[in-house]
Amino acid sequence: MLIGFFDESGHSSSTEFFALAAFVADDSDWAKFDQQWRTALVRHGAPYLHMREFAQRVEAFKGWTEDQRRGLLGDCVAAINSIRAIAVGAATSVEDFRGLDAEGRSTFQDPFFYCFQEVVRGVALCALFEPEAHKVEMVFSQQDQFSPMARKLWNAMADYIDVKARMGSLEFQDMRAIPGLQAADLLAYEFRRFYQLRKTKPGNPARWAFKEIVRHQQDAYGARRLKYLPGWYLGLQAGGRFDEVMAAMWRDPGTFFPLLRELFPDPV
Repeated sequence: MLIGFFDESGHSSSTEFFALAAFVADDSDWAKFDQQWRTALVRHGAPYLHMREFAQRVEAFKGWTEDQRRGLLGDCVAAINSIRAIAVGAATSVEDFRGLDAEGRSTFQDPFFYCFQEVVRGVALCALFEPEAHKVEMVFSQQDQFSPMARKLWNAMADYIDVKARMGSLEFQDMRAIPGLQAADLLAYEFRRFYQLRKTKPGNPARWAFKEIVRHQQDAYGARRLKYLPGWYLGLQAGGRFDEVMAAMWRDPGTFFPLLRELFPDPV
C-alpha cells in the first residue's frame, strides 16, 4: 500500500510564496523510515522536527547551536533518502495569484487550493508506477483553516478519470506525532525558501537540504515532480483550457521551452 504524507509552508497573508509538498512511499518503507527518523530525534534531543520552529530557533529548538541544527537536519535528510520515497510538490507566488482576474481568484480562493490540486493529482498518479498499489492513502497535516475546504476539493478531484481510481482515504493528523508529516514539512519549507531566496538573493546557491533531496530524487529515481506554478499556469487552470494548452505545449517543447522551464526547479 502506498501512503502519501503532505504538508504546506507559507500563507497568502504573510509570505511571498506558498508551497505544498508530499512524500509517497510504500507502507513498509515508511515503517523503516519512522524508526530511523525517531532515532535521529532522540540522538539530537528533539521531540519532533517542525521547520518554522527549527528555522526561528523557538519552542523545542530555542537555544540550539548551528552545529546542533546541522546535525539534526543532516540525519533527517539521510532518513528521507534512505527509502524509496518520491517527492511531489507545488509552489507558487502569492503575487501571481493576486494578479489573476476576479474569476481566477474566486475559482480556488487561495494559492493553497491551486497547489493542493496539483500535488494530490501528482501523488495519485504515482500509483501508475507501482503495479501492486491500486490506491494511495493520503495523510495531511492538520490545518484548521484549510481542512474543510481541502476535503471538499479532494472529493471534487475524485471525479477526475485519471486519478479517481488511485485516490484512497484522506486523513488529517498532527504533524508533531507523525514522522512522515515532519518530512513533508521539511520539504515544503525548503521548497518555498528556494523561491524566496532566488528572488531576494539570486546569486546565492540553493540551501543544502533542498539541493540534497532534489539531487537524490533525480539520481535515484529520475523523478522531477516538484513543480512551480507561475502566473500563466494558474491562469490556464482557472480559465478552463488547461489540458488543451498544456498538451499543445508539450507537443512542441522547443518552441515553449522558456515557459516549460519555469515549471521545474533546478537547485542541483
